Amino acid sequence: MTVRVNKSSFNIREKLSELERPIGLKGSELMRAETAQEARDFVSAGRKNLIINGDMKVHQRGGTITATNTNSSIYGLDRWRTWCYPSGVSAVYTLQQLSSNPPPGFHNYFRWTTTTSYAVSGNQNSFFDIQQPIEGYNLKGIDIGKSTAKPLTISFWVRSSIAGKYSFSTYYAGANPSNYLKYYVINSANTWEYKTITLPPQTATANGEGQGNLMGILVSWSMGMGTTYATTSTTEGYHQNKYELGGSVRIIENTNATFDITGVQLEVGKNATEFEHRSFGEELALCQRYYQKSYNYSQSPGAGTSSGSEWFTREGASGRIVTTTSFQVQMRATPTFKLYDWAGNVDRVRTSSGNNQTITESYAHEKKIVVGKTASISELLYQWYAEAEL
Repeated sequence: MTVRVNKSSFNIREKLSELERPIGLKGSELMRAETAQEARDFVSAGRKNLIINGDMKVHQRGGTITATNTNSSIYGLDRWRTWCYPSGVSAVYTLQQLSSNPPPGFHNYFRWTTTTSYAVSGNQNSFFDIQQPIEGYNLKGIDIGKSTAKPLTISFWVRSSIAGKYSFSTYYAGANPSNYLKYYVINSANTWEYKTITLPPQTATANGEGQGNLMGILVSWSMGMGTTYATTSTTEGYHQNKYELGGSVRIIENTNATFDITGVQLEVGKNATEFEHRSFGEELALCQRYYQKSYNYSQSPGAGTSSGSEWFTREGASGRIVTTTSFQVQMRATPTFKLYDWAGNVDRVRTSSGNNQTITESYAHEKKIVVGKTASISELLYQWYAEAEL
């Protein structure tokens, strides 16, 4: 038996054209990758964010922090600090972790509010910004200071009560340090906007990763600079020891001005990719390399409470008692620290008799705090925080 099958005619040219599926410019570049490593680098696969606490969810210090008449860095949220310089200026601003109306995909953001404005033009050494220093150990493989240096891209969500041009800078530490400055524009006031900035390979002699446990890179959003730290130039690029380009908005000069930021990601490559969300536990542990405390997470250090206290009991005869507290995470370097009794008094301990007494001796290194007290006591109680920020 013979079976005949008839099939309707078709245009072979049209069928062949269907095989040429559109893949777009990025898909074409990905297909041209010659090795798996090139493909991985193009899509930024794997762990990528060099910023710690970029989604602003860790806030161990707690509460609203007010900066006034200082001459140093002030940490708001973990790993996020501001700089108020010099001391004695009339500027006042507050730092908060907020969660009302965040950008899509995020729950928290970091807010700066200028409560008392200050004209930076009246003091050439004025310096106000939001920044994060990045440890040299975390910059391995970027090849800063070499001919093989790689580009970096920073992305972030930002909102301000003042629209206009703002300055972003990257400071590369090491031999012959340098600053790279770029503008970004907030188009509409009080509206979240997503920004990306690509930084060219830093092939100069600065060597951030060679800094070890010291600062390798500092990323900075200017809130207002005097002439010592600001340039009048509007040319983006390298400007030695400058952190602000000409014509930038100065938040510190405007009372009640607000500046919000979250979703900050710094990654290797020319392309900004989707934000890398890490678990709260992992992000907290990364922050604890620089700051940790015995208090419960929601309690600020120095709070008058027994919660989070360390109790130690001496074995044997009465006399000198020495106690040791191991840190949850080994710290970046030997930390500075403060001890409190449970009433919030600094450098005091609570004894078994209920009396608050001064500490006889105390010291710390990267792994622990050691506290000593010479007295006829059997128990010792204290609370603490330790800081090894860059």
